[in-house]
Amino acid sequence: MFTDRPKRAAEAMPTATFIKDWGIKGKSSFVADPPNAGLTSIVDGKLQIATVEHKQPHLDGTTLTFQTRVLKGALPASGGTTSVFIDSGCTPKFPEPC
Repeated sequence: MFTDRPKRAAEAMPTATFIKDWGIKGKSSFVADPPNAGLTSIVDGKLQIATVEHKQPHLDGTTLTFQTRVLKGALPASGGTTSVFIDSGCTPKFPEPC
């Protein structure tokens, strides 16, 4: 994860911790204000970018899924080389106000 607000920070965290922190209550929490994410994929050798909103994360073993709403662009029809960059929200490390 990385953020430039409220202060610049970068770190890694286990996916299970990230999902647990998702449910923290507060006006700036991911529950109250679902995060936007940039989804980049390589499709047929070409970069495809979509901006999405993620809700209701679910971790089943090592498989992480979200309910996703496309805000701009389009989701790829199938998997492949894909990266997801999720906008920051409040976490125990960066509590409200954020």
